[in-house]
Amino acid sequence: TAAVPSAAPSAAAESASPDSTVEEISVAVIKKRNEQFSKIWKMVNTHEKSEPFKKPVTKREAPDYHTVIKRPMAINDVKKRVDKSDYEGNFAEFFGDMNLIFSNAMQYNTKNSEIWSWAKELQVILKKEEIAITGASASDMVASEMAPAPKTAGRTGAVKKGTDTPEAGEEPKAKR
Repeated sequence: TAAVPSAAPSAAAESASPDSTVEEISVAVIKKRNEQFSKIWKMVNTHEKSEPFKKPVTKREAPDYHTVIKRPMAINDVKKRVDKSDYEGNFAEFFGDMNLIFSNAMQYNTKNSEIWSWAKELQVILKKEEIAITGASASDMVASEMAPAPKTAGRTGAVKKGTDTPEAGEEPKAKR
């Protein structure tokens, strides 16, 4: 009988990277990682500048937000997933969602706004934690794939630009 090539990577390849998307890990490892996720979530959630990022943006706060941001994410959304063990120990998925909170805020708000600068500050803190735990940053890969997008008014401290469309030759972002 001929061997049929498998589309899935081998177990050795899957366990070689802590942030592999198809990683087979034990229940004990998942539990330990979920504890790490809870600790990081708590650190971000209790930061003095985290308040604007805790709850999803509403249409009342920013009527065009969901037009600009295609995958909204808030700190409380991540907490719900951590509490349900939805991440199943997956570093890339957890840090991807956490980073999405701040990259969305930076996409929607203008660079000179308070919200943008708070998002950037929290993103830097998050990236340091991610590198300390995993030795790499999956957030770097996500951020490098994102093209510049238009920025409009957001939460307190945001400054409205005159247009909701991308500038000539610019692709809109598809994330958050």
